[in-house]
Amino acid sequence: MMPAGSIWALFSNSFLAATILPIGSEPLLIYLLGQGMDPWQLLLWASLGNIAGAMVNYLLGRLGSEPLFRKVLRMSPEEV
Repeated sequence: MMPAGSIWALFSNSFLAATILPIGSEPLLIYLLGQGMDPWQLLLWASLGNIAGAMVNYLLGRLGSEPLFRKVLRMSPEEV
């Protein structure tokens, strides 16, 4: 059984790495593997964090692209 703090740290790190922050989750994953934690649980939680982050990115692009074009770039998506 892994400590809950390690699970959430890995999930959070993987989530943030898959979204807008330029960080890597691999160093934490390697560290936790070196601490003797279950590799399958680590793989599961790192994957879930990355998938959740990718879903957030998709939703931001899907729902936020047109307002971004209109507000920030001051043009419609068709003009690009």
